[in-house]
Amino acid sequence: MSEVEPRFPAQALREWTEGVYRAVGASAEAADCMIHANLRGQDSHGVTRVLVTYVERMRRGVMDAAAKPVVVREKASTALVDGRNAIGHLVARRCVELAIRKAEAAGTAWVCVRDGNHFGACATTGRSWRSSAGLSPSSPRTGTSPWPPGAA
Repeated sequence: MSEVEPRFPAQALREWTEGVYRAVGASAEAADCMIHANLRGQDSHGVTRVLVTYVERMRRGVMDAAAKPVVVREKASTALVDGRNAIGHLVARRCVELAIRKAEAAGTAWVCVRDGNHFGACATTGRSWRSSAGLSPSSPRTGTSPWPPGAA
């Protein structure tokens, strides 16, 4: 007999995650970023991370639940974003949106982030690039490497 994985309606998942995030001072948009991973089939980096990893990091002050990323320097096709230690999924979403706008206007774009935090669902964020090509190297403050050990 095979084990059946539980399934939850997207709206119920959204409401639960928003409630948990609200309790620690995070935004509904940040919660939506987490749910997006689940809706795209990347469950390991969606809502399960809410309680297991991210809420704990917020409670310990490793991640700032209320922080909003800001553009600190930009040109027509480039930008430097200070993630301000915000939730990494939120920082990634804002940077991808900025890169898309810049690429549509200038033909190409490069957006760099400092203090951006872990954003494990970058594959789901990258899917929003539509037909744009993209490369997303990362070096988060949490010490999580974007490549496997020994690959460099």
